[in-house]
Amino acid sequence: MYQSASLSRQGLSFVARTSCRLALLLSLIVVATGCPASGAKNVVSGTVKMSSGENVTGEVVFRNAEGKEGTTMSSNGKYSLENPPLGEVKIYVKSSMPPGGPKGGLIKGPTDPKLKDDPTSKVGAAETGVQPPAKYAKDNELKFTVKGGKETFNITLTP
Repeated sequence: MYQSASLSRQGLSFVARTSCRLALLLSLIVVATGCPASGAKNVVSGTVKMSSGENVTGEVVFRNAEGKEGTTMSSNGKYSLENPPLGEVKIYVKSSMPPGGPKGGLIKGPTDPKLKDDPTSKVGAAETGVQPPAKYAKDNELKFTVKGGKETFNITLTP
């Protein structure tokens, strides 16, 4: 009986040592290669506004000549795109509304006096601002050269 208990302890000790070694090895690999959750290497952020000053809500797309693209949503007139394609890109700003617009008319933002104190309102930050003109969803004059790192590019749209 003593011999079997001794073997169990030895087996348990072996498992514990092996688990510790494996955990140490995995930790070293993460440190050596870098942790993917550390954030994006390249980020372009800025605002999307109409020339009249209104915030624009919609999809912002950066596309290079090879067709590689990065996409993000503009909310409250602000966007941030992680790891966009490098080099010169064309920029498209597309509506976030379904074709024909929302049922029942325009979306009302939180500044609408009728919704100010309405607890049943489901209006969120992504729903505030105006939709971009349709011409920015296809080829247009918007271009930017992404150099890398953290960059700012403010987009102004005209009707």
